[in-house]
Amino acid sequence: MEARMLMLAPNNIFSPLQCKPITTPSQDITLGCYYLTQNPRGQSKDGQRLPLFADAAEVEFAMTDGSVRTHDRIRIKNPDFGRKTIYGSAETKTIETTAGRVVFNEIWPSQLGFFNRAAGKKQLSDIIWRCYQIAGPAETVATLDKLKELGFAEATKAGISIGIFGHDHSERETDGSWKMHTSKSARLNRQYRKGIITDGERYNKIIDIWTHAGDEISNINVPYPGAQ
Repeated sequence: MEARMLMLAPNNIFSPLQCKPITTPSQDITLGCYYLTQNPRGQSKDGQRLPLFADAAEVEFAMTDGSVRTHDRIRIKNPDFGRKTIYGSAETKTIETTAGRVVFNEIWPSQLGFFNRAAGKKQLSDIIWRCYQIAGPAETVATLDKLKELGFAEATKAGISIGIFGHDHSERETDGSWKMHTSKSARLNRQYRKGIITDGERYNKIIDIWTHAGDEISNINVPYPGAQ
C-alpha cells in the first residue's frame, strides 16, 4: 500500500531534488502550446477596432464559424476584473489578446488568472508549479491530461512537426534486409545447438550480423535530397 501511494501520479509531479515540475511537457506538446499562444500576427494599428467577446464560448464559436482565426487580435471581457490572481489583471475591464490564448486558458484553474503571453517550455513549467500551489495535486494531474490533449491537437493543426515523408523508407528493401539477417541469425543458433560452433563464436557472429544489418538499413532510409 505504501509503495502504491508513493508511485501514484499525483505524488510525483515535482523533483525531490530541485522542487521543480518533472512533468513539464516537451516536444510536440510544447510546440502545440507555443503555436496556440504565440504573439499576434501583424502590427497593431492606431484606432483599429478589435472584435469584442463576452467569454471564451463566444470566441470558440467565432473560431468554428471562421470569422476569427487562432492568432487574430481580439478583445475579451476580463475574467479577472476586481479579483486577485497570479497572472490576471484586476484593473482593466477588457483585455487585448488572441483567440488562441483564450482557448489555452480554458484548461487551467480560474484562480491562476488569464495568462496573456506566449507559452514556451519555461512558461509551462511555471504555470504547472503555480497550478499545484493553488489547486493541489489531483486537479493539477487532471489539468496536465488536458494540456497533453491540447498540445498534441494544436501541433497537428499547425502542421509544423516533423513528418515521416521527409525520408524514403523503401519498405520493400528494408523488409528484405531484415528477413535476410534474421535468417542468418537463426542458422547460427541451429549450428550452436548442434555443437558445430561454440557459444562465444555464435555470440560474436550474431553481433556482426546485426551491426551490418543496422548499417545496411540506415543506408536504405536516406533523406530525400530536397528534404529539410
